[in-house]
Amino acid sequence: MLSQAQKIKIRQFTEEKIKHNDSMHRMPHIEETVKWALRFANLEKADRDVCWASAMLHDICKWEEEHGKNHGITGAETAAEYLTKLGIDKEFVEKVKDAIYYHDKPFEGGSKERQILWDADKMNAVTLEAFRTRVVPYFMASLSKEEALMKAKEEYYFFYERFHTSAGKKEAEKHKPFVEKYIAMLESQ
Repeated sequence: MLSQAQKIKIRQFTEEKIKHNDSMHRMPHIEETVKWALRFANLEKADRDVCWASAMLHDICKWEEEHGKNHGITGAETAAEYLTKLGIDKEFVEKVKDAIYYHDKPFEGGSKERQILWDADKMNAVTLEAFRTRVVPYFMASLSKEEALMKAKEEYYFFYERFHTSAGKKEAEKHKPFVEKYIAMLESQ
């Protein structure tokens, strides 16, 4: 179990590491992912602290993708090193490392905590609010309207079809009619 002091240090570490991330992967995204991770951990009866730590740390190396590195791999290693320095036990560190390693890769099975991090992270693309305020504007910043909408739709359906937990699938399903209605509206303009 993480102490409050450890959680504060982990959050500060995250805030420092993500300063160079793109606008979609800064603290609002991290905090939203943590919120979903804790909710899904409760529903799936998973380790809340592992889910919290992996969600808090999952994008600490996102900016390194600009340099050709996979942020899941480098983030997992960086998080494990940091948690070990904090004196957190090896089993806990390995669970967090596993969840972060796989949060940006296709996988089957794995721990509940791994599945929860994937689902919590992807909720940031499949709710109407996220799709409308983050996903579409992110692509519109660098693509034409038609290309941006096509790319946003691709991302939405890619993630929507790959939820792992029953809690994540149920939550994504609730948002689907609203996102699809919004997509139809954008396509008709």
